[in-house]
Amino acid sequence: MAEEFRLLNRNNNANKISGQLAPNQVDTSKSTITTTQHQKKMRRMRRSEELMEAMRQIDVQSDPAMKKAIMEWVESEYDKRGGGKLIGLFGKCYLGHPYCDHRMDLSGSIIEHFKADDPVPPPYKEARAYAASSAYAFIEVYDDGEVIPVHNDGKV
Repeated sequence: MAEEFRLLNRNNNANKISGQLAPNQVDTSKSTITTTQHQKKMRRMRRSEELMEAMRQIDVQSDPAMKKAIMEWVESEYDKRGGGKLIGLFGKCYLGHPYCDHRMDLSGSIIEHFKADDPVPPPYKEARAYAASSAYAFIEVYDDGEVIPVHNDGKV
């Protein structure tokens, strides 16, 4: 799997979208979603090297078709793992000042960049403290509001 995702070039162009939810996102601030013990356990499992490589590639991928293929594979891996519904990812932004972090949807698109003093909407808000640390590759955000920081080596 990792061999399919070759580093092509860095794409730092991303559009900022207002603080509104994207069509494929869930507002968990007012919902009550039941998470099973099995889902919680699966969320604590180490992420595979193939998944970590795919996540590294999505950040630098400029070809929309390849980005879509990678994210479809990533989403299927999350579905197979059985850890619950992943709604998005949060992470450190490498665009530089004034941006410090961003949120990404499951299509691989960065849907919003944040400056240090910008408010981050729930449930991504809880992920922000982790994104500031270089210890984490990305932070998973689930439909029940749980955030799972994933270390660079796939450990959680």
